[in-house]
Amino acid sequence: MSDSQTSAHSAPAWLTAEAVEAWLTEHPAFFKGRESLLAEMQLDHPCGDAESLLLYQLRLLRQEQAEQRKQYRQLLNTARDNEHRLRRVERLVLALLDTPDPCELFQALQASLRDDFRIPETRLFTYQPIPGLPQLDERSAGAQLALLGTNEASSIALDEFNAPLLDMTQLAGGSALMCRLGEPALGMLILAHPRPHQFNHQQDTLFVEYLGHIIHRLLYRQQEGRHR
Repeated sequence: MSDSQTSAHSAPAWLTAEAVEAWLTEHPAFFKGRESLLAEMQLDHPCGDAESLLLYQLRLLRQEQAEQRKQYRQLLNTARDNEHRLRRVERLVLALLDTPDPCELFQALQASLRDDFRIPETRLFTYQPIPGLPQLDERSAGAQLALLGTNEASSIALDEFNAPLLDMTQLAGGSALMCRLGEPALGMLILAHPRPHQFNHQQDTLFVEYLGHIIHRLLYRQQEGRHR
């Protein structure tokens, strides 16, 4: 705006921008019935040009709508993913519940994790005599539990030292999830993958803990049924 235009439209000294802003803040309904005035008002455009307040508000509204649509799509995709995961977990649990003995329980567990969850290697060790499952001696059991420390479950990087303890020598360089079965531990559940970052220390262990609880209870139930 030129100097002549500025002087022609100069406001009284007492009418400062701050005073106008404060007054409009206290009177938000001022522009009702004065929409034409809004259309004539000019704002700086990010690209350097001026635009009316209505166009500016319209642009903001479109940006907000685009962001809301993006968030909605993300929420919908998350809901679909969660539904798919829930159905896979449901199939897994039902398959485990249908097994009559520990051997078939492990076979059902292994098949479901491989086919539905793309986890190629599963191990289920026991620290007590359970027919159909490999039992470890006290030293080997202690070495496995030492990898967990005080945790119920944890992810570990498989290396040349710990992989043999888990019967995962061929997956050294990969990663694994471990979960103790009960306290005191009845055994150990191990899920492993050849990719080193498939399971990492930032990953939530809720799934393997949930799975460990189910397996622990089923093994006890099957053992009690066998001794009746």
